[in-house]
Amino acid sequence: MPFAEYDSNGILIGGLAHRWFTLKSLKWKPTVMERERYTVKDLAGYFGRFTVSQITDDHVETWAKQRAAGCAAVTFNRDLIRLNEIFNYAVCKGYRFDNPAQYIEKRPTVKYVPTIPSRTEFANILAIMRSNKSKPTASASADLCEGLTYLGCRKADAAWLEWQHIDFKIGTVRITGHPLTHTKNGEQRIIPLFDPLRRLLLDMRAALPAPPQPTDKVFMVKSCRKAFETACQQLGLPHYPPHHTWRRFFISHCIMAGIDAETIAP
Repeated sequence: MPFAEYDSNGILIGGLAHRWFTLKSLKWKPTVMERERYTVKDLAGYFGRFTVSQITDDHVETWAKQRAAGCAAVTFNRDLIRLNEIFNYAVCKGYRFDNPAQYIEKRPTVKYVPTIPSRTEFANILAIMRSNKSKPTASASADLCEGLTYLGCRKADAAWLEWQHIDFKIGTVRITGHPLTHTKNGEQRIIPLFDPLRRLLLDMRAALPAPPQPTDKVFMVKSCRKAFETACQQLGLPHYPPHHTWRRFFISHCIMAGIDAETIAP
């Protein structure tokens, strides 16, 4: 059995990796599945030329040296975990007698200390993003950045926020996530429609050419990475991770406002 087989369009169609992926992906969300497709493809780039029984300890050691030299420790460790899972599956199914990757050790990682913009930097970033009139999505990108800051939700959840989820009378926003996979913890969340968030949503609705339908998406773009990074560069600010920076901004300011962690966590 080959380690992996791909068709002419680059789609995984056979081999050990395909069998493992098909079984493992049953419990994955679409975003995880898409990421792991790339992981398997990277592994197949080296091991795909072998059958499962041909792969030796030396092959795995050579792969580990090459891969470690070309990627971050976190990426290497994730690839190694998946490689071990694939070989363990092969042993379980009787395709191999051993796992040749079991003695490869993970690389040490440097603990990441997240940083967030100050309130002034936050305002300046949004101003720069909105001022780029040459880009038709400039205002929509800024709306997403500001919305993520006030909602405190993940980018994937914000992408599925519809106008019917916003109740201006009661003063709430309902976060449902993907229609099939929902939010990360599988639960819906109700967020109070506090003044800055209400003002943003009212401004966004007023800027639409026509009143939105209940099922229309609130945010017109799914990503603001490029606009955000460009604004940070123009302002001479550090490289803040796009999208998730605003979630950290929200959480940090909630804590500074005296809200306990148990209330924020859900």
